[in-house]
Amino acid sequence: MTEGGVSEGVGFAMLAAYGLWLIVVPNALLRVVDTMNGGKVRLPSPGVVRLFGALWLIVVLLMWSASR
Repeated sequence: MTEGGVSEGVGFAMLAAYGLWLIVVPNALLRVVDTMNGGKVRLPSPGVVRLFGALWLIVVLLMWSASR
């Protein structure tokens, strides 16, 4: 890690955890969005949420590897 040290590692870990959460438990995000919108919007399928989580994780890992 560069100048950020531990805080940089913690930040990347939190971003990666969000991506993993989307991959492992996509229905949790869908329930939150449904609750916030009162069921008035069409929600994507869990597969789309998993795909977004995988793309998110790839971007985080690319940023982490570029910062080293």
